Amino acid sequence: MFSECTGLTAVTIPASVTSIGEGAFESCDSLTDITVDGENTAYASLDGVLLSKNQTELVCYPAGKTGAYAVPDTVTAIGDYAFYDCSGLTTVAIGSGVTTIGEGAFYGCESLTDVYYAGSEEDWAAIAIGSDNECLTEAAIHYGTTILDSGTCGDGLIWTLDADGVLTVSGTGAIDDGAFADNTDIVAVVIEDGITAIGEAAFYGCESLTAVTIPDRVTAIGAMTFYGCTSLTAVTIPDSVTSVGEAAFAYCAGLTAVTIPDSVTTIDG
Repeated sequence: MFSECTGLTAVTIPASVTSIGEGAFESCDSLTDITVDGENTAYASLDGVLLSKNQTELVCYPAGKTGAYAVPDTVTAIGDYAFYDCSGLTTVAIGSGVTTIGEGAFYGCESLTDVYYAGSEEDWAAIAIGSDNECLTEAAIHYGTTILDSGTCGDGLIWTLDADGVLTVSGTGAIDDGAFADNTDIVAVVIEDGITAIGEAAFYGCESLTAVTIPDRVTAIGAMTFYGCTSLTAVTIPDSVTSVGEAAFAYCAGLTAVTIPDSVTTIDG
């Protein structure tokens, strides 16, 4: 019905709709939000994604969405062509309750690099995966990992938070100012090699944070980046960093050691 409507950005489905045809929103590259009337008896929506009414089947993920996505725990089936041509999808988390992945469900997901699966490798092998899912099978599968949340934290950057409190940030660019401020679920941070800078107050008040890995491509640590991270005990700043912002480690009561390389020429007061 709306196939290749590249200017379509949002859809509202009324209560009266009881059936949506296959590929109805195929290749709608700008579509980021599907909303369903709460009185609809056949469909529901969650965070702009189209689901069956009981939320056990993921029907359509809007092709214009980008970054990481965690499939809701209620989902047991990912429908045919559910993520068709979602070229901006980079990471997907799939719960162990999923038993079926439909035909062409991840067709055209050319940016998909990582799949976090809550079950074992044997469980993954038992899932009925339909044809035309090369983008899914070519991605790196991480087994036994439950993703609690995911999202974006800067232009071109995505993040995932697993059940152990490990936050992983990947992509290329700088972490936004205040991106994870006051998040007490974060225990450890893994910042991958593409990150070039950490914004101001990015981890402000993350009181449960005990460990952070900073890659050697980061050139700047912003003001108040780790302000109030009271559980942080040690930090090693890589040789690539040239400046550390004001109060970057203020009120880190548990911090006993900081290694600062010769490359750092500016530490603001």
